[in-house]
Amino acid sequence: MSLVVEPISGGLEDVFHISPFKLRESYQQCSAYTKSSMMYRGQAYKDNDIANKCESFVVKLDDMLVFLFLGVNSAQKEKNIVNGYVGRSCVLFFNSDLISKKSLQAMLRGIDKIINKDNVEFVYRDFLIGGNLSPLSKYLLSIGASIKQCFTQVIDLEQSEKTIRKNIRKRYSSFINWGLRELTLTINNKSSNFSWSEMQAFQKLHFKVSGRNTRTEESWRRQYEMCLTGEAFVVMAEFDGELVSAGFFTNSHDSCYYGASASRRDLFKKPIFHALLWTAIMHAKLIGCKWFEVGEQVYTNINQASEKESGISKFKAGFGGTTKAFLDITLKQKRLKCPIQK
Repeated sequence: MSLVVEPISGGLEDVFHISPFKLRESYQQCSAYTKSSMMYRGQAYKDNDIANKCESFVVKLDDMLVFLFLGVNSAQKEKNIVNGYVGRSCVLFFNSDLISKKSLQAMLRGIDKIINKDNVEFVYRDFLIGGNLSPLSKYLLSIGASIKQCFTQVIDLEQSEKTIRKNIRKRYSSFINWGLRELTLTINNKSSNFSWSEMQAFQKLHFKVSGRNTRTEESWRRQYEMCLTGEAFVVMAEFDGELVSAGFFTNSHDSCYYGASASRRDLFKKPIFHALLWTAIMHAKLIGCKWFEVGEQVYTNINQASEKESGISKFKAGFGGTTKAFLDITLKQKRLKCPIQK
């Protein structure tokens, strides 16, 4: 049997055709690591003239994927940060059925080549598959990494629509019904005649709500291109003929992630976003996604969350689902010598 380690470029979808992982067993935020999603996040580096180098690689056993590591190395403030682009941790996908001592050693040697460079800060997210620490987490913790627990709300889309609706906060059902009745809701993706001018309308609404441009024109174009390639979609809501709310959602073949939204503040007394989010959840189910991530859950005593952040977290939790725990592990400096066992 032949074991090889190969560098890769792009994102998860570039290698998925080789040997799909058993992702249904546990939610792994796959929509955040598709090629177009990584390109969108990489745009932030381009906007700020931050140079970066792809550090991604695969470990294969006779052309079957055992490990897939996704990460980039960027030079920032006299140190090299290895992550999955700004705001996203790097990640390790793996096929537990194919892990052996030899393949594990090969993966860790690949990681060592990255973390042994000068002034490297390595940021990795462990999805706790099967409730267990990943082999990379164990290694990073053994050489001095720190750990932070994160939480997110995830809906199982393989449940029936009736069951998903039943698990929504009771008063939200009437809010959704109002929106479905009073709003004009449209889903914009590669299957619709989604125009750049419609995406610009979302951009203008976002600017009006936030009072500033939070990202560049090029990053908006990247999001628009994601919709055209089928790795994202936008849901828009009109009230009395005017755009009042819009949401951006990324998707892979397996999962969907609520990315960003904007809603008219002067209409907050009306439940203008509830039906929009419900429409997105049902669309993700329709296109075959198995998971829908509503978003981060924060807690005052753990995350020092503000009142606004706590309010957003409670709103997202109102759509039901299960609270999943992740671990973000950061290695700022390799403090302990932990040789890879031979």
